[in-house]
Amino acid sequence: MLFYSVVKKEWQSWEDDILRQHVSRDGECWKTLIHVHLPHRSIYSCQARWRDVLNPELQRGPFSEEETRLLREGFKKHGKEWSKISAEFLPRRAVRRLANEWTMSANPDLQRGQWTEEEDKLLLRGIEQFGTQAWTKISTELIPWRGRNQIRQRYYTINPSLKKTPWTQDERDLLLRRTIVYGNRWDKVAEGLPGRSPQSCALMWTRRVDPATKNENWSSEETRLFWERTQVFDHWVVIADGLPGRNRIDCSLKFHTAVKNELRVLFGDEIKRQENENRIEWRKRVARAMCALLEKRFEVRLDTNQSLKIVTKQLWKGTEVETLNNAVSAELAKGDDVDWENVAKALPYRSAEECELKHNSSIPTRMGKWTEEEDRQLEEAVEVHGCRWASVASTMGLRSAEQCRYRWSRILQYQSQDMLHGKRLTDAEKQLIREGVDMFGKNWKAVCAALPGRTPDQCRRWWSGRTEEMTSDGIVEHGVGRWTEAEDQTLKFAVAKYLPDKIVWTEVAQMIRGRTPMKCRSRWVNSLQPNISRGRWSYEEEMNLVELVQKYRSRTKKGISIWQAVADELKTGRTSFACYLKFNYMKRTKGSRFGLFSF
Repeated sequence: MLFYSVVKKEWQSWEDDILRQHVSRDGECWKTLIHVHLPHRSIYSCQARWRDVLNPELQRGPFSEEETRLLREGFKKHGKEWSKISAEFLPRRAVRRLANEWTMSANPDLQRGQWTEEEDKLLLRGIEQFGTQAWTKISTELIPWRGRNQIRQRYYTINPSLKKTPWTQDERDLLLRRTIVYGNRWDKVAEGLPGRSPQSCALMWTRRVDPATKNENWSSEETRLFWERTQVFDHWVVIADGLPGRNRIDCSLKFHTAVKNELRVLFGDEIKRQENENRIEWRKRVARAMCALLEKRFEVRLDTNQSLKIVTKQLWKGTEVETLNNAVSAELAKGDDVDWENVAKALPYRSAEECELKHNSSIPTRMGKWTEEEDRQLEEAVEVHGCRWASVASTMGLRSAEQCRYRWSRILQYQSQDMLHGKRLTDAEKQLIREGVDMFGKNWKAVCAALPGRTPDQCRRWWSGRTEEMTSDGIVEHGVGRWTEAEDQTLKFAVAKYLPDKIVWTEVAQMIRGRTPMKCRSRWVNSLQPNISRGRWSYEEEMNLVELVQKYRSRTKKGISIWQAVADELKTGRTSFACYLKFNYMKRTKGSRFGLFSF
């Protein structure tokens, strides 16, 4: 017979899974569970784990004001008989949770505020008698009007052996090394950092040392994703899991800063926490209100004078378009290019970018290849007007200012020079581009100055299409190259709120930095949606694909795509893009076998 010693280690996720499965199948028969599955755990520990943590009927999260009132009423009636209080007053709260809440905050006898000198002496005496881990004992025996959390925090404040000075670089390096070894066991980490408490180590790691932590401002995509996750999940740790580079403290600060500032102005008393709400329910309600605001396509910005500015993203009204055209005409009358910031002043709920985009889109434009006559005309206009593109476009008929600027800056100004066209970039040139981006950002004209024979457009196109995701100084470049696992997870989260045929890709893209709606849709349709087939094609699939392509090619007019119809009739879960790629691969490699040379 084997004998197992009972352990008191933290519960692991696999143990929790076994416990849940056992209870769902056999009920609360703890002896069977221990004998078969968890011989290293005691009956009491399994029972307590289920009763206090895993039972799905339990309510979790902070106590609401109403629950706190009920707990106090129960204590008056039953004292510290927590089981009776739970059964009569708070049946959805674990017994241990009631005891913890009472000792930490619900007890009305607990004092808050500044500590006295006498209390500090009692605390230090308790440390001498009971050590630095017996906070409940110190509270019970010496300072019953202070909770154990208060006592612990106060000790780390007055402990003369703890440092109050800023962290040195050597301490940060040591913190990094010890955290790599011990993880988030902060008591163990702090043992190797004299004068630093576990709380201080945890805070320094989270805010400054963790390499995965972002210190930059929140992007609009991150902000949208933050509010979406806050209305779904309960805890900051889980919310931060879907925001790469952000931690629970970042998320908490983001929420409370918004509530204190712009949301207070926008919603007033509506965002105040109600009596019957706990903190999690309150956060979710505020997040839902914010998501509803964002879905109405409004954006709140801090104006240059530190006032709030609400910018609409809704459809343009006829009166707005008329005001826009008048403002643009007034700018052109000055003889210079349009100052869109001045134009936006006439439209208080529109940004300069929106005004420029709307004006340019309303001008009839000719699309397609530029003719030699248009190129000659553009060169002459640039000689006269320089880079005042609105003026240049006024001489170009149906070409917009943006088209003219793009054509000139990317193509025409380099035609008279000896440029390397049709030749791949060398490894040395690619490295020069990387170094140039590190120095000049995306100023492609400055970047290409170090690459004789290359145009800014060539440098830009290589950089945008590269597969690297990180610059030489470790900064992640968003929205380029291969999709990361974090981006895929965010895309799945964003799509989950929609019905399969009702996905709004413009809203999805607002949660994924650097990815366009088209890129998001393509990634989902071709790679991530759960009903698509992947992997090797069978011989039967290949034969059916060839037959279907021949069938639809003979029926469809030239220039109209057949691939969606092919994928629908193939009925094997292959996407239209997968069918297109597979057919062209077969055409290149198996053309003679399948008779595909005619396609």
